[in-house]
Amino acid sequence: TTPPWAHPGAFLLFAAVTGFMMFNFAYWREQLCIIACPYGRMQSVMLDRQSLIIHYDPKRGEPRGKPRKAKRGQSVPLPVLGDCVDCDQCVQVCPTGIDIRDGLQLECVNCAQCIDACNDVMARFGRDAGLIRYSSQDAMDRKPIRWLRPRVVLYPVAILALFVGLMVTLIGRPAADTIVLGPLGRPFTVVDDGRVNNTLRVKITNRTEAPRTYAFELPAFAGLSLGGASGEVRLEPEATTTENVQVLLDYEDFTAGRLPTQLVVTDDLGNRFPHRVVLQGPTAPPTLAPTPEDPEEPADDSR
Repeated sequence: TTPPWAHPGAFLLFAAVTGFMMFNFAYWREQLCIIACPYGRMQSVMLDRQSLIIHYDPKRGEPRGKPRKAKRGQSVPLPVLGDCVDCDQCVQVCPTGIDIRDGLQLECVNCAQCIDACNDVMARFGRDAGLIRYSSQDAMDRKPIRWLRPRVVLYPVAILALFVGLMVTLIGRPAADTIVLGPLGRPFTVVDDGRVNNTLRVKITNRTEAPRTYAFELPAFAGLSLGGASGEVRLEPEATTTENVQVLLDYEDFTAGRLPTQLVVTDDLGNRFPHRVVLQGPTAPPTLAPTPEDPEEPADDSR
C-alpha cells in the first residue's frame, strides 16, 4: 500500500529475488543444478557404496533393446534381452538431462521422476517395477548390507557436536555486543586547559529482550565523559548505536605519546564488557596559548 521509495531496502530485496527466479525458470533452468548447486558436490563426499541412492539395475536391465517377435520361417534365435526396452523415458523426464543408466552423477537431484517413468513403462510391458529404484551400489552387486560403518558413526557425532556448539553459543551469548572503534579524524586533540582528548567510537548492540542502560568507565583514570553528556546510553531490545566516548587525560599520563589502558562498558544488570585500548597523546608537553594579562588599573590621582 506504500510506494517503493518508502521502503527501498525491502523493495530491492524482493525485486532481486524475483528477478533471479525469473532468470532461473526462463533461461538458466537445469544449469543451476549442473553448475551452481552444491548438493551434488556434497553427496559425492558424503555417500559410500552402502548409501541409499537412485540406481539403475544393470544386471536386470542389460542388454537393452525393444522386444521383437520371430518372423515366420526364421530359424535364427532372437537375442536374449534385459528388461530395459531402451525407451529413453528416464532421460526425457530428468530435469537435469542425465541418463541414470550411466550410474550416479553429480547432476542427479534425487527427484525420482526416472523411477516413475520407468515403472510406468514396465507396467505397460507386463514386467516387474523397480528396474530403477532406491538402492545402494553394494545391494545392486548383491553384497550384504553393513549397518555399522564409519560414516554412520562419524556423521551423527559431527552433527551432535555442531548442535551442542550451537546450544552453548546461544546459552552463553553475551547480553550485549560491544566494539571499540578508532577515531575518524585526528588521533587526539589538546584542549584549552592542556589536557589530551581521545575520542573513541563504541558500537553497542543490546542482545537482551528489555531496554538497557550502558555506561562507560576507565578504571585506571578519572575524567571520562560521553560527548559532554551524562555518560549513559539507553538502548531498546536488539537496537544498535555508535557513541563517541571522549577521554580527557593529563599529558603526564602518557609515555612516549602512548597510553595502553582499558575501557569498560557496563550495563544496568552489572555486566561488564572490557576492551583494551591504546590512547594517543603528544610526545612533548603541549604549548598552551598565552592568556592575556589583566589591564593595569588607572592610577588614583585623588591624592
